[in-house]
Amino acid sequence: MTDDMTNALQEIAKALNRRVEQHDEMSERNKELQGRWSARSAGMISTGPAREEFEKRRETFQSEMKEKSEQWREEDRQFKRDLLAALDRHNRTLELILERLNKSS
Repeated sequence: MTDDMTNALQEIAKALNRRVEQHDEMSERNKELQGRWSARSAGMISTGPAREEFEKRRETFQSEMKEKSEQWREEDRQFKRDLLAALDRHNRTLELILERLNKSS
């Protein structure tokens, strides 16, 4: 029974570690994208063909960010589902332990 509880706690710890790693990766990607965006926009001219190119790139960037945001939200939702499932398994294990302790008392 202790092994079940240990396994459940390890699952929860792994899920939480995965979430922290995902958050760190997302922060790094955002910093990288912001740096690239700043570098691109700094070199743009406000009129003419350069402006049109700037607008195209801006729209592309916004579209990419929207897609990435959706992906990150879905990953976050999946993480929460996995974590809740692990917590449910953990709770069931604890309930079994308590039941067995009450029967043996």
